[in-house]
Amino acid sequence: MSQSEEAECWRSLRAACTNVIGFSELLNEPGGHKFSEVKRMQYRAYMIGSALKLADLILDHDQAIAPCLPPEEIGRLKHLSKNYRYLALTLDAENPDVLERHSREFARHFVGVLDQ
Repeated sequence: MSQSEEAECWRSLRAACTNVIGFSELLNEPGGHKFSEVKRMQYRAYMIGSALKLADLILDHDQAIAPCLPPEEIGRLKHLSKNYRYLALTLDAENPDVLERHSREFARHFVGVLDQ
């Protein structure tokens, strides 16, 4: 992977985390915005789609991001990514609130690892 491809990968990882956390906070803001059901569904789809993109980036580019992370974290992030993809498939229709929570926690964990 070239340096420009690696830089683009990192930008995509950060953007995905920002989108997941931002849309989650927007949707769960206490006493905040009152969205129509359609707008709420749209924002939720952006959030979950961004979390799935984050999981895919981690799994597809684990070799490229591994040198920039604590060694014990890459295996954990790959495991979390696989679990998140499974949860997204199983929980989306049945328990969307749990999926939203897992989306937010997944992205926050990754941001926490990056900020170490």
